[in-house]
Amino acid sequence: MAPELVSAVSNAGGLGILAASRLTPTQLKEAILKIKSKTQNSFGVNSLLAPPEDGNKDVTSAQHYLDNFRNELGLPSGTLNISIPSSLTSQ
Repeated sequence: MAPELVSAVSNAGGLGILAASRLTPTQLKEAILKIKSKTQNSFGVNSLLAPPEDGNKDVTSAQHYLDNFRNELGLPSGTLNISIPSSLTSQ
């Protein structure tokens, strides 16, 4: 959803959701700032989270990036030891 639509939905009493999985960090920051400038209401940011692949070094980068948000919210840092739940691998 575009920032204008996210803020309009939030202003109308719904929960506007920004689709962020294909945005660069700069684009994400700009979109969030634009939404915040148009509404004081809550809104969500949706990031696609996929199971890690063997040898995927992006887990470290993603966790460090997400740790910035966790720190701001007072949450513990993410783990780098991520495994796919057996319920997903047995299908």
